Amino acid sequence: VELNIPYKVIHNASIMNAIGSCGLQLYHFGETVSIVFWTDTWRPTSFCEKIVANRRRGLH
Repeated sequence: VELNIPYKVIHNASIMNAIGSCGLQLYHFGETVSIVFWTDTWRPTSFCEKIVANRRRGLH
């Protein structure tokens, strides 16, 4: 902008962008949770605790 270089904003298609575009605050929906692909040797469960905590707070 300061150098008069033309630019164009291209919004990403994600639920997080949609929430922000509507004027809502992400923190009202609870901690963001990513559920990853498991492997034969790696099966994370931390996302379960975060989902339970968000639901207990009435955020999901």
